[in-house]
Amino acid sequence: MQNSFVQEFDRFLQEKKLRRTPERFKILTEIKKIDRHFEADDLILHLQREKIIVSRATVYRTLSLLEESNILRKFRFDENHFHYELHPKNSHHAHLVCVKCGTIIEFDDQELEELQARICREYRCLPVKRTVEIYGVCAKCRKKEN
Repeated sequence: MQNSFVQEFDRFLQEKKLRRTPERFKILTEIKKIDRHFEADDLILHLQREKIIVSRATVYRTLSLLEESNILRKFRFDENHFHYELHPKNSHHAHLVCVKCGTIIEFDDQELEELQARICREYRCLPVKRTVEIYGVCAKCRKKEN
């Protein structure tokens, strides 16, 4: 799975006739080490801690290319900045987002998948993209309130 992201990105860059720079691949390699949703600034700090020297512009351009290639998914989560996550092929999950602390919980639900499929069939819609985000207050924040 891990190397497939690199191969997929390499193919994408070749098809688009874009430069296949070591910096772009190093950024992808480091993203794979981040085991959660992350913001661009989180990635930049991670790269700095690892003593990897790349410009902010290169990070943002690479994030954009990774999103365009469907390797990364970008979410806003009701904030004025984006979060990213790796997007393995055929990976479907939804998000619970705490409006108090910002915790993001991923979940899979077969019934939700079946409901979406039924709705698409009913309305004769070919789905190409979907996101499910539920905003609420997580158990930890509710416990603090009580």
